[in-house]
Amino acid sequence: MMRKVLSMISILAMVGAFAVPTTFAAKPITYYTLTVASSNPADGVAITVSPLDRNGTGSGTTQFTRSYAKNAVVTLTAPATSSGGNFSKWLKGTADYAATATTNVTMSANTTMTAVYAGAGGSEQCQDGIDNDLDGKIDCADTECAADFSCADPAHKNINQYDGPSTCIACHSDAGSEVLNSMHGSWIGDTPNVPNITGAAGKWGQTNNYCTDPQLADFACLKCHVSLVAPLDAQGKVDMSKTKLTAPDMDCLQCHQTNYFATFMPVASTATSYYSCADGATHVYQTPLPEADGKIHKAMRLDLAPGQTALSLARTPHRPNNATCVSKCHAAAGGGDGIKRGDISSAMVDPTTAVDVHLSSAGTAKLTCTSCHSSTDAQGKSNHQIPGRGNDMRGEDLGSAIKTCVTCHPTMDDGNGHALAGVRGEPDRHVAHVACTSCHIDSFGKGISTEMTRDWTAPVWSAAGCEGQGAYVGATTKGANVVPEFRFWNSTSWVFDRNGADGLTTDPIDGGLAMSYPLGGINDKLYPFKVHTSKNPIDGSSGKTNFDVLKMFMTGCFDEAAVSGLSYIGETGAYTWSNNKAFQLITHGVAPATTAGNCTKCHGDTRANLNLTTVSKMDKLGYQLKDTAAKICSQCHAQKTPRTHEAMHGHINKGSGIDCLFCHTFTRPERNLCSPCDPACVSEFVDTNPYPHVCN
Repeated sequence: MMRKVLSMISILAMVGAFAVPTTFAAKPITYYTLTVASSNPADGVAITVSPLDRNGTGSGTTQFTRSYAKNAVVTLTAPATSSGGNFSKWLKGTADYAATATTNVTMSANTTMTAVYAGAGGSEQCQDGIDNDLDGKIDCADTECAADFSCADPAHKNINQYDGPSTCIACHSDAGSEVLNSMHGSWIGDTPNVPNITGAAGKWGQTNNYCTDPQLADFACLKCHVSLVAPLDAQGKVDMSKTKLTAPDMDCLQCHQTNYFATFMPVASTATSYYSCADGATHVYQTPLPEADGKIHKAMRLDLAPGQTALSLARTPHRPNNATCVSKCHAAAGGGDGIKRGDISSAMVDPTTAVDVHLSSAGTAKLTCTSCHSSTDAQGKSNHQIPGRGNDMRGEDLGSAIKTCVTCHPTMDDGNGHALAGVRGEPDRHVAHVACTSCHIDSFGKGISTEMTRDWTAPVWSAAGCEGQGAYVGATTKGANVVPEFRFWNSTSWVFDRNGADGLTTDPIDGGLAMSYPLGGINDKLYPFKVHTSKNPIDGSSGKTNFDVLKMFMTGCFDEAAVSGLSYIGETGAYTWSNNKAFQLITHGVAPATTAGNCTKCHGDTRANLNLTTVSKMDKLGYQLKDTAAKICSQCHAQKTPRTHEAMHGHINKGSGIDCLFCHTFTRPERNLCSPCDPACVSEFVDTNPYPHVCN
């Protein structure tokens, strides 16, 4: 029902005030945006506008926007003088349009009209693309602008008109299409490391255990997406299919300009009241509307970038940095700062060395996000393929390779690197089966706490939700400085595919439903993970889950949102509210090397004196003894107590041929040692092996 209401909002807004026979469909109205600006001064000029626009708004003070139906004729009147001198002319875009203070413009497209002022002794306004002092030189070409910060970059200083990404693509011809065909551009990519999914997949058209279904969240989940638009399908729902997007829709400044912001803007005429099941309250929500091309468009937010103009932003691009990657997008994933990833929050823009020794400006490495996530291909050219994939991600970019620890720390994984570096040799014994991050990341949720659980059946009102309009969100718990869970991982994952035949999987170690799980065994490497738990509706027949998060935000009616979400993916049976887990790889937050000695993360407090009476975390991962210690030890000698971790594992270095399999149910392929359970070498132990069944 919620989806139908939202579709009707879009339809009714486009129909407007037309009165049509009830037996005929109303013809949709195309609306265009009129931007009214001024130059010299760049703001503060009162412009008379007639008639009122579709929202009932007319005159305003520059800079402002109005929305008019296609072919509407709008009359603009500028004052004869301003602080910059006398009225000079109107510009339409960057072209001269009228020399009179009053002029008419027909709305045949999105249009910018600029009132230009000039006078004797006037000065050049270096960031507006206009020859303000009428000397024939525009902005950076004028000597008056030599010291202006927007004119410092010789490659971009001659940009005098910014028409969105098309301006960038004019020189960087491949950039738009490269981004469109990347995970950042379409949220869909190849899935070679998710064996339960065939073909392309990603965030779009799938479900996660945070805000659930991006499709049902419509434009809300796209606010930090690199696309400037949200295309709509025939039902009025957002559709991010590549066929709906174009290269000029990819917003270059989103990643290449820290000070640039663009957002979807709600339209007052869409205001609709929604009743809440949670507390009986009624809330009014406004939504954006599509423009003539059938897409919802973002608007540049200069109000969020004081002191900047569109041209100053376009003239000063830079390579992506921690601020563009973290502050503008990834830190806020899941609905708030640090909520989702656990190891990415606003603290990572410039963390202390204790939080991340690599990203800190106080450290020696001073890395940025792109130091490891580099989009450079084999030929040394950027292809906008950003490498890297967490365990819970489905798709990935394959055109570039992510940097690994040994890229910068060579030989540290060869079995001798730590000892040669002056570190005690024990870490070298671990490197074959323990990832660097397992030892060198002490915890996650550092500096800013991260979400650990979410329960959609416990609505909580958040005044900041829905872009400040308020929203009912699920109750959450958070954690700070959380020690990760550990699993063996071979870089492949099982991730829920709502488009496949299977429902959620089961955590084979701790039990319970899992939406994502790392695949691997005891002879792979041990990696750190955040485990996030969410209470979601699970269809009783298929085991699948989905949820209409926008309905939940606006009404708090979680059962209605469950029915709507499951119906959207074709599930119509009974459902139960059940917890499920997502295993998320932890890769950021590398602490100083001194913290790597915290062996208790895995071995607990039994390291000095092994406690074999309880089931430890390592036991769950496959290290549990195959029988009692007394039986295993008596194969060679009487049991000795107490036994330390080092003493027990010293057996494998004594030349006796004892391998892991002597005490455990596994062996290490690379050791190639003779096992006492191998018939070829059991004679070495025949006199001291009264319990041969331990080899079973």
